Amino acid sequence: MIDLHIVGSNGVLAMLVCVCIGCEVTEAPLPLSGNLRVSPSSATPIPLVAIESPPRVAPHAPRIESPTVLRALPAETPPADARLRAARPKAQLPELSLRPADAAQLVSLRPSVTAPNQLAPAPMALPPIAHGRIAFIEGYTAGLQRAASDNKPLLLFFTARWCHYCHQMADEAFTDAQVVAWSQRFTCVLIDADADRGTCQRYGVSSFPTLQMATAAGVPINRMLGKHPASDVIAQMQAALQATGSR
Repeated sequence: MIDLHIVGSNGVLAMLVCVCIGCEVTEAPLPLSGNLRVSPSSATPIPLVAIESPPRVAPHAPRIESPTVLRALPAETPPADARLRAARPKAQLPELSLRPADAAQLVSLRPSVTAPNQLAPAPMALPPIAHGRIAFIEGYTAGLQRAASDNKPLLLFFTARWCHYCHQMADEAFTDAQVVAWSQRFTCVLIDADADRGTCQRYGVSSFPTLQMATAAGVPINRMLGKHPASDVIAQMQAALQATGSR
């Protein structure tokens, strides 16, 4: 047995609790110096067992989870223009009613559509080639034969049905009285550019109207390109006659 004496010099008694079997605690004066005296006893010593304070949280204590709180997410805010369209009042269209007579009139105004099994309308026909008041021979071969037999220079008028300025020149210059008079000294030949492309290539004609003067054998002399007034046509006729020595 161990006697544990705790003595204080100021006369204050201190108590020490020993948790053991058969331990005895005595009280004695405790000096100020705090010396601790332990006097052994004849009895069998009993070991002291120190008891530690238990921890606050057990090592394997179950963990308490906080309950899950579900919160509803706020609804997505629509754009400002969508809110304005939703708030804008919808216009109410008035109901229309047609009388049978009005409905029939609308049907009659509907544009007509050509059915697949119907033929499309034919394109607008081109006007015939204009030649004014001049007596033209159609075709280069026929005109060349006439020029050889009459011994007259050639006046070749290259034209086409689709040529707008060709029609204007024929209606204006070729109707002039002096032009008609001077044309009688020539073998006047009308050349259709679409029907006689070989003659166009022979004389190098690619624009219309073209007025080509040549000898009776077909040798080129001078030419006029484009639309011209009657005075210009007469001047070119005179120059061709002077070149061939014809009067």
